[in-house]
Amino acid sequence: MLLALPSASVSEVVESLLIIWSSSRPEEWVNQIYLPSLGRHVFC
Repeated sequence: MLLALPSASVSEVVESLLIIWSSSRPEEWVNQIYLPSLGRHVFC
């Protein structure tokens, strides 16, 4: 599950999804948490 802040613009959410999709394989995201930072992207 991915969550987006209500204040995030559609373009910010799409950009984040594209980064995730293009830089990883689906199995890498099993049981993982994605936490967006206030400035840019932080992956935990």
